[in-house]
Amino acid sequence: MRGGFSQPLTLGAFAGFIGFGAILVALHVVRPDLSPTTDAVSYYVHGPYGALFTIALAALGLGSLALVGALSLELGREAFVGAWLLALWGLCVFAGAVYPTDPRTFGGTTQSISGVVHGTTAIVAFAMMPLGAVLLVGVLRRRLGVPFIGILTAWTVASPVFISIVPMLGLDQPFFRVGAVERFLLASYVAWLSTVAWSVARRARA
Repeated sequence: MRGGFSQPLTLGAFAGFIGFGAILVALHVVRPDLSPTTDAVSYYVHGPYGALFTIALAALGLGSLALVGALSLELGREAFVGAWLLALWGLCVFAGAVYPTDPRTFGGTTQSISGVVHGTTAIVAFAMMPLGAVLLVGVLRRRLGVPFIGILTAWTVASPVFISIVPMLGLDQPFFRVGAVERFLLASYVAWLSTVAWSVARRARA
């Protein structure tokens, strides 16, 4: 019965992660007015196809919550704290879909309540994801045999740490600007989530 519930949850997680990635790639094609290096992905919500970005962000949040449910069923108390941190990540991502960021016309300064909520939940989400990954890496390796989970977790944790010290180094290369940084972090996090979801699905089928 446990595996019976885990399988649909992991399928839902996969659908959310794939949907998020596919829509985000498509938005880069149909919205060339936004720069991948200097503009945050949240700005896709304003202008043409804005509803697609809302759907993508909601899919990522709900997919993450589905994965938390599957992890809780498969790993129980061993994953309790890490799973709750991942749940907080998922809730914050979903909140980011409900409360869009302010348009760029505000000159980069958040002014609306929606913009404040979006910015705050984004900060919390980007912090909770690597913390949850660190707390789960041991049990994921031991109980699920997740491939490359140590490397993926180290990458997920090292990425925001490295990026946070870049301004201190005085680097102003395109890769280190806000848009590129955010896209890099999202790709790292989704890769971790997708790999874990695949491993949970494999265990549920066994």
